[in-house]
Amino acid sequence: MGLPDRAVPFLSALGLAAMVLVGVRLFRGDAEPVGAPRAWWRMTARPLAGFLLAAYFVADGLFARASTSGVFDVLGSAVVLLVAAAYVGSSVTMLVLRSRGRPPVGAFGGFGASASSGASGSSGG
Repeated sequence: MGLPDRAVPFLSALGLAAMVLVGVRLFRGDAEPVGAPRAWWRMTARPLAGFLLAAYFVADGLFARASTSGVFDVLGSAVVLLVAAAYVGSSVTMLVLRSRGRPPVGAFGGFGASASSGASGSSGG
């Protein structure tokens, strides 16, 4: 009933992607409200954190996981690179929203300042 050893890189990458998904849904930044759900595209509280994590996952996908050339190795690298792309997309979206004057709640304000005053007039969308 054991899995072939070749499948381990792909399965570990899927496990890593699942852990990232749980992490980005559960952990919030200091100024992020915990009552409202986080936007589906948002992976971190700040853009810099997303870019740094993306760099880590790119390095993992290109150097650590791509050290062999099996199909499951390539699939594992692809999963990790998709995680990196999600972090980049999240950070770029936050920067675009900030440049348009519409930052997501808690993304760029002072620590804790907007969390207590944002509940009284927000419509949530």
